[in-house]
This record gives sequence, C-alpha cells and structure tokens, in this order.
Amino acid sequence: MNANERETSVVIKPSFSPYISIDQDIHTALSIHSLSLYMVLRYNADFRKDDSEIKRSAQFLYTRAKIKRTKYYECMLELEQHGLILRDPENKLGDKCVIHVARELGYFTRGVRETDRGVRDTDTDQESISLSNINIANSESDNSPAAVPKSKQRKPNLALMQLIDVYREVFPNNPQPHPRVISTSLQKSLSTLVKRWPELDPDGNPLTLETFKKYLEVLRDHAPKFSLGEYETPSGNRKKNNLETFVRWNTVVKFLEDAYS
Repeated sequence: MNANERETSVVIKPSFSPYISIDQDIHTALSIHSLSLYMVLRYNADFRKDDSEIKRSAQFLYTRAKIKRTKYYECMLELEQHGLILRDPENKLGDKCVIHVARELGYFTRGVRETDRGVRDTDTDQESISLSNINIANSESDNSPAAVPKSKQRKPNLALMQLIDVYREVFPNNPQPHPRVISTSLQKSLSTLVKRWPELDPDGNPLTLETFKKYLEVLRDHAPKFSLGEYETPSGNRKKNNLETFVRWNTVVKFLEDAYS
C-alpha cells in the first residue's frame, strides 16, 4: 500500500451561516414583502451547487419568505418589473418554471426584452421552480445576461397572463379567471383591447402593463358601483363584474364616456 492510499479523506464544513449581500438600491426599491421573497430566492440561487439548478415549490418560497400565497404572486411581479428575476422564455405550461435570479437592480430590464409570460398564478404550489443564479461580475461592460442565450431573447410582447396578473392585484375580491388557462372569450376580449388601445391613446402608444393597471384603478375608484358592486341575476344570484367585462372594447369606450359614473 503506497502513501496515497493511506491518506484519509478530508471533509470541510463551514462554521458560519451563509451571508447574502444586496445593494442599497435594491433594498430601497423593493417593498418589505418583495425584499423578503428576493432574499429567499437569492439564498437558494447563490448557495446551490456549481452548474446546478435547485428546485423549490412556490409554497416553499412564500412560506420561507413569511408572506401569504396571494402576496407571493404580487411580489414575483414586482421583482420581475425591477429586473431582478427573469422567467425563462422557454418555460412550458405544466412543466417546471425556470427563474433566473440577478444580483443587480434592473439587470433584466437594461435593454433586455420582457419575458412573454410573466410570473403568474399558474405556478401552483406544487409546481417545481428551478432557480439559477446570474453571474453579473461583468455586467457593466455587457448589459445582456450571459446566462440567457440570444436564441431565447425575443422582442417585447405583452402577454395576456401578465394583464390577468394586474387584474388580480387591482381586483382581488372580484371573480377571478381560471388559474392556468384563458377562456376563448376572455382571450378574444384581451387581444382586441391590446390591438385597438392605440386608438384610445392620444399619442397612439400601445397598451403597457402600467397603463392597463392605471385604467383598472381609475375604473375601480371612479365607477365603484359598476366595478365593485354586486348585481342580481335573473335567477336571483348575486354576482360581481369580472375581468372579461372590464376589458370588452365597448366597456372601455363607455367608461370613457362616463356611462358608469
């Protein structure tokens, strides 16, 4: 037996807790709930094994962040809007949801297109979420995330599910669309609104998430009876108007005509 064969293996273990460092601008920009969720995402992404993915459920993430399930989706949207996370454009419905996590505010929004599917309620508690960390050491000289191949980068596209996410945020107590699929009638109404919105905008600008949110908020605040109130159906049931009603082209035009005030 030679000397090498007699050598024992050495197991090295840290005697300190993992440390996560975040920039001040991230701390300032995020709400307290989104900051908590971001720290959970960063921890799981930063301390995974090299060149590997770590899988967590949505339930695991919002439980560790100590936030409610409904707040989780709002926070994920906020993190996406601040360019701190990126939903992989190759994700497929019902498959694992790969989310890239950055260490720098606005990393995914500096000249990088939006994902065409926002982080949304279809990511059920049981769905596997794979987290990967983005190396941004050279981000100042290269604004495009190296971890996202050019073949995956597409032109900006306002996804219908992103509009639905905004509706959930503004009208959490109104009837909600199906969490995983969009009905044909709702899809048609949303698509028509996106297509024809430049007709309403004074400068002919396309519909954005911010503009859509502002429309819903104005609808909520200036037409509460129509948007928040209940009505009685012919069968005697009490119901509220829903997203499909709010985004119909005729509804939008009539609201602008003060028909619901």
